[in-house]
Amino acid sequence: MKILILTEAGTTIGRGHLSRSLGIRDGFENIDIVCYKEGNFETPKDIKIYDWHKNSVEDLAKSYEKVIVDSYLMGEKKNKEIGSLFSKVAVIDDYNRMKYEADLIINPNIYGDKLDYSNQTAKILGGKKYIILRDDIIEYKKSKHIGFAKTLLITVGGTDNHNLLPKLVEAFSEEFIKVHVLAGGKKEELEKEFTNDSLIFHSHVDSKKMAELYSISDLAITAGGVTMSELSFSGVPFVAIETSQDQGNNMKAYQEMGMIEKVLKAEDENLIANLKEQIEKLKDEKTRQDLSLKGQVLVSPKGAGNIVEAVSEI
Repeated sequence: MKILILTEAGTTIGRGHLSRSLGIRDGFENIDIVCYKEGNFETPKDIKIYDWHKNSVEDLAKSYEKVIVDSYLMGEKKNKEIGSLFSKVAVIDDYNRMKYEADLIINPNIYGDKLDYSNQTAKILGGKKYIILRDDIIEYKKSKHIGFAKTLLITVGGTDNHNLLPKLVEAFSEEFIKVHVLAGGKKEELEKEFTNDSLIFHSHVDSKKMAELYSISDLAITAGGVTMSELSFSGVPFVAIETSQDQGNNMKAYQEMGMIEKVLKAEDENLIANLKEQIEKLKDEKTRQDLSLKGQVLVSPKGAGNIVEAVSEI
């Protein structure tokens, strides 16, 4: 069974869709990823770059029996084209974005089984059972020995459209012994601006490096997307920032489950003050220990495998 994943990544899109696609691929023996890439964005060398949004997917359909689509950019016209060309279509969806021409819709978020999909005709699956983790995140996981909060991880996704990184670095660089910053294309710019010995800036990191950073971090500041699941599984307490509207349901769900205290938004005037308040609470060892244990129980390592099984059955 040959399966194709159509996805996207870029300077304004971020890396979330591609990361999930890579996680799903880990569960298949015979799968390829075709990615639309926007701007100067680093992607793995073993995936095909192709503008499938603009160009026809007819030739691709000749080589694959089934397709999985993880996209925010796909419109109704492209969805209908895909539905007419592939024998079986599965869609990864976060908030019932549109009426899909599909056989299966999977919402791989902790709230995925709570959304109303009654407008759809496809089979619906979702919730904690389908949260996607990359193999390296699962395999590298180490037991957390909670103690003094000395290392902070700052990550706002594959892009920083709100220009949060300079504000976050300035606010927290002197509060920790080490601050690891996922800076992407802003690495050189930030290194010139900030020279504090506590700061370590990283450019584009792969899943192995990401897993390593989780293992050495005591707490994190993150965007409200898929990274929250990886941090939870890895036992790293975090404060989250909603950097795009599609993250709203995810953040509310994590708040309801007690993983974050407040839903903070990138455009909030008092964002830094609110972050400092939350980080100060997370410095408490007992608080972090409780959140670490809760997160590790919350996220299952079997989500990608469950998606593989579901797609195999359609």
